[in-house]
Amino acid sequence: MKNTIVYDRYVVAFIDVLGQKEAFKEKGKYIDRIPEYLNNHSEMNKKLYKAHKKTVEAIQDIRGLSETLFKGMVSQTNNPKVNVSPEKKGQYNKLRQLKLYSYHFSDSLVAYTPVSINSDYFASNISNSIYGLLFYCGTMMVLSFMGEKPVRGAVEIGLGTKIAKNEIYGPALYRAYEIESKIAQYPRIVIGESIVEYLNSTVKEKSFVPNQTMEDSNISKGIAKQCLRMMVQAPDGCTEIDYLGEEFIRIFSRSPEINYKEDFQNAFKFVEKEYLRFRKERNQLLASRYYMLCNYFNARKKYFS
Repeated sequence: MKNTIVYDRYVVAFIDVLGQKEAFKEKGKYIDRIPEYLNNHSEMNKKLYKAHKKTVEAIQDIRGLSETLFKGMVSQTNNPKVNVSPEKKGQYNKLRQLKLYSYHFSDSLVAYTPVSINSDYFASNISNSIYGLLFYCGTMMVLSFMGEKPVRGAVEIGLGTKIAKNEIYGPALYRAYEIESKIAQYPRIVIGESIVEYLNSTVKEKSFVPNQTMEDSNISKGIAKQCLRMMVQAPDGCTEIDYLGEEFIRIFSRSPEINYKEDFQNAFKFVEKEYLRFRKERNQLLASRYYMLCNYFNARKKYFS
């Protein structure tokens, strides 16, 4: 008997660690294809060690940050500390639960959440999970700059199917990948148009599903509005995660153990350093992209200066 094939809708984030391929190159060639290194094992090992530090160790660091952030975020969100009357607490906690999954391969990270309502998973759960996914992506941007390992990514909604325990495959993943690789262009997280449309429809809908409770509807709409406040339109017309914006500041400021102003300052120092480096190298393409990043940080400097 053949296994049942199930495709469902998912919101998928695809994040790529930048600069990995270039670290294994010298003068436009991969170091294991340069003749003078092939017969000089000592020099080859030096080059490989240098590339290893920039690539493999960078990937391991990013994966470690991602896993720590993801576990902490899911644990905190699934155990909300909110004052609710005893008779409503069970229902409220159930509506605030989320489903977030992540995995990694090579120099890429994937995080996703299902977008399907059933008897145990409500509209508010979906909105809350999307909010968690966007927060994860935005925080990874700041952490990647702080660690001097920039990332680029995209978030989109579409059909997908699970092919392993936590691994998703299908159009949703490819749509996110295409936006990341063809549209994002520089370190940022671009939001697909379908995500914006979905969240706007959630805010405007009178009822998402038959027999939806008022509590579910209100929580779902409220969180969808918060998700939209986590986004901003970039100068090129793309919608991107506003990880230095007011919604993220509101979240970070509630955690006294996080010195977000210092974190943002350190992130900005790296962005400025990269811009100056590319400008000095006369790399017009990367200099122009990091110039846009500098403008983004400068526009929000009031939050961390």
